[in-house]
Amino acid sequence: MFLTVAVLSNASASCPLERARYVLRDAPGFTAEFRPVAISSDWSAGVALIVRSKASGRTYDFLPYLGNGVGTLGHLASTYDVARPDWAPPGPDDDKARPLGDLDFMVLDATYGVAPEPALRRGAPAPAHLLIPGLEEAFWYRTPPDARESAPTAFFDLVDC
Repeated sequence: MFLTVAVLSNASASCPLERARYVLRDAPGFTAEFRPVAISSDWSAGVALIVRSKASGRTYDFLPYLGNGVGTLGHLASTYDVARPDWAPPGPDDDKARPLGDLDFMVLDATYGVAPEPALRRGAPAPAHLLIPGLEEAFWYRTPPDARESAPTAFFDLVDC
């Protein structure tokens, strides 16, 4: 598995973001991929990050954004199922449309160098690794007690394109 990750990580520049598939290191039951969504003035990335839990069968959808300012952290706004025909992106301050709130993320290359701008955009090369430090807390404390999931703080590694 490690060799496969290393080979794909080095080839990530030729893999567009919306074809990339990731596995959470230390918890391979969690996978992540990107799905194209409508671009708007509030959500310019044109993709949603979809995290799936094999154990529960649940999916968690997030919209990446950079926020105001510069730095190595990007942000993810949780949202409801982007595959639903009636889905519409939430307003920038619509907390009720963000079931898990907002999370930070980092984009890393194959050598674990942190990207100076953590942009996740449709058509951009897939990063070798993603780190979402607050995912563990969101899956446990921001969900109803009967829907809690345990996901370690770990890297999502690019495994397929």
